[in-house]
Amino acid sequence: MAISKDTLKSDIWQTIYNLLKVIPDPKSRAIQWWFSAYPDTATWPSGIDYFPIGIVESPDINSNRIVFSRDSSRYVISIPIYVYSTRAQTTDELADLVIKKLRTEQVSLEGVGLNKFDFDRTAVTDLVINDQRAHECRIDVKFEMVK
Repeated sequence: MAISKDTLKSDIWQTIYNLLKVIPDPKSRAIQWWFSAYPDTATWPSGIDYFPIGIVESPDINSNRIVFSRDSSRYVISIPIYVYSTRAQTTDELADLVIKKLRTEQVSLEGVGLNKFDFDRTAVTDLVINDQRAHECRIDVKFEMVK
C-alpha cells in the first residue's frame, strides 16, 4: 500500500493493521480479533470468549521540516498496539508475534517508506474488563519516514 502525505495517518494505520490482522487467532475462533479501539463486547453473541483481543491505535506523528536537495519533512511515527488475553503467558506470546510479524515485514515496510523500525514493550499487567480478569501488554512501534 502506498502512503500518501495527504492521508499519512490513515495510510500508516491501515498498513500496520493489514499486517497484524493475519496473525492467527490463538483460540481459532471464527471472529475478528484485531480492532482499532476496544470493541463493545456486550453486543457479541453470548458464549463467545472475546479474548484474546488485539488493538492497533491511531499513530502519533511528529513532523520536522528538513532541507536536503529538496524541501522535505521527516516524520517520527509511534503506533500504540495492545494485546489482551486471560492468560499472562498468552499475552506475552501475542506481543512476541506482533514484533516478529513487523520484523519479518521490515523490508516491505521500508518499501512504503516506514524506516528505522523500533519498539518499546511494557510488562504484562493485570486488569479487570467486563468483570473478567485480563492481562494487557502495550507495544509502541516506531518508524521514521521522509516525504
